[in-house]
Amino acid sequence: MNRALVIPVIFLAAAACSKAPAAKSPLREALTKADTPTIEDAARGCFTDGGWKVDPVGSVSAGDNVVTAYREKDTAPTELYIHHPDQTPRLTGGPDDADKFWTCLAKALGADVGDKDQKAKDDKGDKGGGDKDDKGGGGDKGNDQAPKNQDNGGGGA
Repeated sequence: MNRALVIPVIFLAAAACSKAPAAKSPLREALTKADTPTIEDAARGCFTDGGWKVDPVGSVSAGDNVVTAYREKDTAPTELYIHHPDQTPRLTGGPDDADKFWTCLAKALGADVGDKDQKAKDDKGDKGGGDKDDKGGGGDKGNDQAPKNQDNGGGGA
């Protein structure tokens, strides 16, 4: 079999299985609850927060609202299409999947996206769930008397 054909076919198959950010939870659920003007305002704010320059005049294409933004004047703009509420996914286009825009948009629309930075700090920190000086065992530390007849390792006669 020709290797030159295998690699592109595998790549295309993997790409076909991926989901658009707007089709993933929790953004998907937030989009179903929000109306079009709310989504458009949130998108404009998130583009701006992410360093994008947003075209102040929106447009309409085939009945869908379009928000256009660009990072630098000489680069191609990105267009975010806001579809009618009965369409899935509600948004198409926009920045790359990994762009912080999508997390910002989910938060702006009230989705519970969690705080990945805080979770990473929690995972690196105290994993025992108690005081860092606590070695376990619970109870009163140092106040319990040893039971009688216990060998305390003293080595006596």
